[in-house]
Amino acid sequence: MGAGILAGQNLGAGKPERAVKSAWTAALMGEGFLLIAGVFILFGAESVVRLFNSEPALVETGATFLRIAATSYLVVSFYLVFQYCISGSGDTLPPMIFSIIGTWLIQLPLAYFLPKITDWGVYGVRWAMVITAMLLTICFIVYFLSGRWKRKVV
Repeated sequence: MGAGILAGQNLGAGKPERAVKSAWTAALMGEGFLLIAGVFILFGAESVVRLFNSEPALVETGATFLRIAATSYLVVSFYLVFQYCISGSGDTLPPMIFSIIGTWLIQLPLAYFLPKITDWGVYGVRWAMVITAMLLTICFIVYFLSGRWKRKVV
């Protein structure tokens, strides 16, 4: 969220190159943290779930959910940072459109159909969330790189 504030302040100061640099720095810092968390989750998922419940079936299912979620850690920092930077610049329409499309047209249909059309079962719901995060990451990176958000006048 702080990256969005930095982007907005830098654009307001007439320094768009600094806004871009702060966004990339924040995204990479976030990714570093998430990669460390992802490794912890991959190897310690059962321990995390056992903090809340020790029922074996729940531990197995919960650990698998956490490991699936960890796959999105590879990109989610870019998604969030660029979303906040674009919004922080005053260009709020594209993030709203991306979020609506991502939730209503991608994630919800995938969460409904993946468990039915694959052998993933309930894990299809979590994969729907990961797939959506990855697609939204691509959308936000492409829009961020287009530079249109830097020209927004507030």
